[in-house]
Amino acid sequence: MKKIAITIVVLLLVALTRWLEHNNNVVTQVVAEPQRSNKEQILLTESQSKFVKVKPVIDYDFQANKEAVGSIAFNDLKTIQVFPNYAGKIHRIFVKLGDTVKVGQPLYAIDSPDLLQAESTLIASAATKELSSKALVRAQALFKLKAMAEKDYQQAISDQQTAEGAYQSAINNLKIFGKTDTEIQLMIKNKKADPELIVRSPINGQVITFNNPAPGAYVQPGTPPAPMAVSDITSKWMIANVAESDISTIKLGQSVDVKVPSLKDLHFKGVVSSIGAQVDINTHSVLVRSDISDESNSLIPGMLSYFTITTGNLKGFPAVPFESVVRQGDGTLTVWVTGNGRLFEKRQVTIGLQQGGNYQILSGLHSGEMVATQGAVFVSHAYDMSTE
Repeated sequence: MKKIAITIVVLLLVALTRWLEHNNNVVTQVVAEPQRSNKEQILLTESQSKFVKVKPVIDYDFQANKEAVGSIAFNDLKTIQVFPNYAGKIHRIFVKLGDTVKVGQPLYAIDSPDLLQAESTLIASAATKELSSKALVRAQALFKLKAMAEKDYQQAISDQQTAEGAYQSAINNLKIFGKTDTEIQLMIKNKKADPELIVRSPINGQVITFNNPAPGAYVQPGTPPAPMAVSDITSKWMIANVAESDISTIKLGQSVDVKVPSLKDLHFKGVVSSIGAQVDINTHSVLVRSDISDESNSLIPGMLSYFTITTGNLKGFPAVPFESVVRQGDGTLTVWVTGNGRLFEKRQVTIGLQQGGNYQILSGLHSGEMVATQGAVFVSHAYDMSTE
């Protein structure tokens, strides 16, 4: 009987030991797995928490921006249609479409009857001046010898002064045609008129239009089309269509930031220079023109572009890094809030502007709260796994 009792006690002890071992394994498994409650919380293990970084919600000053789509264009205010000053037939062409030119560089030349007449007048006046000057020298010598009447001497002086005036007038006329002093003196020396009138670039820039200026074509000043046009390529326009609901926030002189999709790594700065006077009844938008600095000549007219303009400042809004916000399968945006770096609570948020690597938080968070940044997606995934 005593042996039976001892046997029963031993069996009970063995059973108790196995039961305790089983419960210990269960506890170990539970601790090893993240914990959650009905508040959409998850408790990470120490090893899991090492994959997550937390930062406080900060106050951030956002800029209120407006965006619009447009295109690049040449700056018409810095584009010159290069007409000749006088009528004539094109004789030679020195440049081609797309060439970069300097101020004063020859573009094309015409045979001008007006220039030929002016040069002939100069040659004649130069000869008259020379003769009258020699006559005056002789008259002075004779007058000193009292071999010439005073009235004849005064007439010689008058003739020389008249010839000098006509000569200077002829020189000034040729300078209007663009002739230099060197060219004028060479013409007088050779006594040969040259009807070729060279038309030069009035500015530094690029030849942007080439209206078939073939040799022999007759051109006149101010009669379109001009043989060619030159534009200052360091300045471009961006023509944007701004929605009429936004136009009240756009002001002359405001700074704009321009992005061109085809030039991904480049940003361009500009200033609003013109706001349209009427709304397009079809698109309900207003044309806004901005002057864009383009010293590198990277912008090509016609390029699709986007502009961003700052219309105000929004100070002190709660903000979190982009990586803190996790988009759920139903489209809602959430962050994971923590107090100790291990227990995280899911919080739905509403975001606004996106600037400087931060989301503007319109609702759901307050400044100073700690949220997961790097590893926020990991926390969300761990929570989803724990709910399956």
